[in-house]
Amino acid sequence: MDHRSSRNILICLALVGSTASAAEVEPPTPPQCVKYDRLNYVGSESPFPSNCESIAPELGGLRGALYDAGWNAQLLLTTGITYDLKGHDRETQVYSGQRPSSTSTGSLLLNHDLERYGLPRGSLFTLGGSLAYSTYRGDGLRQGYLSQLSARIPFYDGRLIVQFGYYGLAGQFYGTLLGNNIAASTLGPSSGLLAQTGVQGFKPSPALDIRFYSKDKRYYNHFGVARSISPDGLFADADDNRSGLQPFTKDARAVFVNEVGYRVEAGPDQRKIWLRGGAVYNTTKYARLDQPGQKSPNYGAYLVADVQLTQPDAGLPFKGWYVNLYFNQGRKDVNYLPSAFGGSIYRLAPFDSRPYDLFAFGVSKNQYSGWARQNASLAGLDHADASTNVSISYAYRVSRGIYLQSALIYTDNPTFAPRRESSLNAYATLVLVF
Repeated sequence: MDHRSSRNILICLALVGSTASAAEVEPPTPPQCVKYDRLNYVGSESPFPSNCESIAPELGGLRGALYDAGWNAQLLLTTGITYDLKGHDRETQVYSGQRPSSTSTGSLLLNHDLERYGLPRGSLFTLGGSLAYSTYRGDGLRQGYLSQLSARIPFYDGRLIVQFGYYGLAGQFYGTLLGNNIAASTLGPSSGLLAQTGVQGFKPSPALDIRFYSKDKRYYNHFGVARSISPDGLFADADDNRSGLQPFTKDARAVFVNEVGYRVEAGPDQRKIWLRGGAVYNTTKYARLDQPGQKSPNYGAYLVADVQLTQPDAGLPFKGWYVNLYFNQGRKDVNYLPSAFGGSIYRLAPFDSRPYDLFAFGVSKNQYSGWARQNASLAGLDHADASTNVSISYAYRVSRGIYLQSALIYTDNPTFAPRRESSLNAYATLVLVF
């Protein structure tokens, strides 16, 4: 069983169990909905919640019928709004929130059990679709598309996992959200290193990734290869791949990612720790900032750590304070934001009465390339040297399957050139899980 599946089961048992301690009562019988998690997609580092933590765990009997036929459905809907409280909406909009900006997304995953065809336990076929709309078209979000068409097959008791098909490779690496799942998360590492180096996240591309685990499954090596994002950016990539199934896009070549790490989930007498480092190499030719007219491959590297500092409740071991730290470095003569570092301190179950909420406070700094700054100066543009973000965020569990994510984000340089006044964006998103 995948480590995230076992964690979901623990959370479900806590949701339906007694408030008495484990020493006072018999362990509760797992609810019916726990078994459906066996057919949940677990490849992404931002997983969906357990089926037990959805608005309708049984879907009126439909989920049980689907499960008997070897299928399960995971649906997540979000709608949010962001606005710069400093009132910069009189100018032409160049960043999200400068004017009131709303974004809505829908993500559906249909998973099919491949064990019934003789493949190893845990083998899944996944078909996914996404719909995204934003009132600010400059953020790169474009209409709906097929988001995933892939198979995930574990071997040797899960020590080797192979995934292949069409999907966004960026979601399989790094871990950019804080929290147990995508619904109950807050702002995490803010650098766009994977996107800058061409690792696809918004739309699927032909991809293959392979995970190798040690015998105790604590140490791992994760390798992936996929078709890069277009070197002309997200808009060009979206225009050239409207269906999501285009195998090739103009001038985009192969991008490779490799991550090594050590990971242990929170458990009895065991605090969570996840240490990882990765490197990206993109064979696609990118325009150079230091030599106009010349092009070169792109690359970058990252280090990220999540460590649980406290564990106040042995019955719910995921509760407590955590720290996240990260450092990214990309190619300075190709990327506009080659260097980034930051950290967050966050709390799972910040109050005894709110055991499934999440609070976080974070600081990050993204440094602009010296070559980009020099080019801006030569063009007579006032430019920023770096951009610093300070954020405070809270994920509030309204009820089962309903979350409200909110944040306040201060940014000292929301744009590179021309330089603009600092922004203070208020952000709120409603998340529904089915």
